[in-house]
Amino acid sequence: MEQILNQILSELKQLNNNQQSMQSQIKELNNNQKSMQSNIKELSNNQKSMQSNIKELNNNQKSMQSQIKELNNNQHSMQSQIKENTHILKALEHKVDVIKAEQENMKHDVANVCGDTKAIKKDVENIAKDLNFVEVATGKNMTDIAYLKSIK
Repeated sequence: MEQILNQILSELKQLNNNQQSMQSQIKELNNNQKSMQSNIKELSNNQKSMQSNIKELNNNQKSMQSQIKELNNNQHSMQSQIKENTHILKALEHKVDVIKAEQENMKHDVANVCGDTKAIKKDVENIAKDLNFVEVATGKNMTDIAYLKSIK
């Protein structure tokens, strides 16, 4: 994810450099246009030819401006996507933290259940011993009762 973000950042920097280059080219075109206009004044015989050249430059300039607008729109779109990706990433990081906390709670719960199970097992063993004692005592009592009945 970081590599993608770095690549996007690199592309944005390249777009910015291209934009600055285009702006300097536009400035250069404007300077050329002014130079051409002064030549038009000096060369009245070539006026029609120069005007067509100026129109062509204007079209190129408009084309470049529309390209710059498109680049700006693309840059804005990328910024929006980066913001959305950042929000998603933060939400995922938060979810991971929540899951880690829940896992810790479950570990404690399992440890408590294990402890309770061991205590219950010990209690069952004690009850089994007590039950055996009661059975032995009951058997002895029954023998004594039978013995006493037989004596009568």
